[in-house]
Amino acid sequence: MTLLWFDIMTPKEVWLLGSIQKYLKNKGFDVIITARNYDKNIELLQLREIDFVPIGEHGGGTLEGKLKASTKRILELTDFILSLSSIPDVCISLCSVEASRVAFGLGIPHICFDDAPHATAVNKLVIPLSKFIITPSCVPKDKFLKFGVEAENIIQFNGIDEIAWITDLEQDESILKTLNLEKDKKIIILRPRETHAAYLLSETKNQTLSSRIIEFILEKFEHSQIIVFTRYPIQFELLNEKFKEQIIIPTKAIDGPNLISFADLVISGGATMEREAALLGIPAISYFPLTLDIEIFLKERDFPIWHLKNFNDMFELIQNILNNPKKYKKNTRNLLKNLENPKIILENLIKRMEINP
Repeated sequence: MTLLWFDIMTPKEVWLLGSIQKYLKNKGFDVIITARNYDKNIELLQLREIDFVPIGEHGGGTLEGKLKASTKRILELTDFILSLSSIPDVCISLCSVEASRVAFGLGIPHICFDDAPHATAVNKLVIPLSKFIITPSCVPKDKFLKFGVEAENIIQFNGIDEIAWITDLEQDESILKTLNLEKDKKIIILRPRETHAAYLLSETKNQTLSSRIIEFILEKFEHSQIIVFTRYPIQFELLNEKFKEQIIIPTKAIDGPNLISFADLVISGGATMEREAALLGIPAISYFPLTLDIEIFLKERDFPIWHLKNFNDMFELIQNILNNPKKYKKNTRNLLKNLENPKIILENLIKRMEINP
């Protein structure tokens, strides 16, 4: 039986690769998953009842820490793969430096999902070792060619990664009880900026941006329910100390997409949660420092997403949306039908490689 190896590095990959591996297992492929201990990865995998092998950890916010953690993880992954009764036929990741290196070293073709050409350091390490790159068609191929991939090995699709799991979503109101939320009160979800990614190490690491947003919402809509998904302990400590009982900071893994489906507004300093929200028809505001092709793609197709860098403009839009959430929410069912699912793209690529179940 064909063995596929998936390596999971971040919470987004729990959703993306977790959804894809389930789909391919139902198609008859054998699957093994390795996962790095980072953020809520392990808890999310357990929450979704996905079998996995935990290997390695995140290196933190320094270059030295990243190098040491990555080097150690390469060795651990190598030992694990060699301990299997058979070597995997294909390795699949979302730009895993360690998995791509191990796969290359052991002669396993690596397929890389990549929608972030701005992650220069990671792309320099991963793309030259990958057999194929799968990326949304809204991200120009030219942005990847400089990293050492042939144009014919870039597989593009008319959609975005988040479609893989958003189209599987089954809304469940019990999540509201889990967080003691009231459905008739405004629900706002906030995701602070990433501060430990290699491409953002020069960014300020204080949480003043998140604090200003929370302060504004509490001032204008004091009875709102604000759920903050922090990334690192320092974010949790600072925001929890400052706002205490005024906000909710989940300490355990939560079914984020399901919760988003009940929200009135999602504000994100990252990318994934705002895209999930937009696909679900929930107004999404991004204050990510970079302008991304995918945001433009979604906006041009009438999904409710805004990217704002000016805080006055952001506060004005937040107030307008929360004054009348229904006006800004959108039924996106027909919009989603026009987009391609990366599950199908990967399945077809594997078949093209003549690797069958």
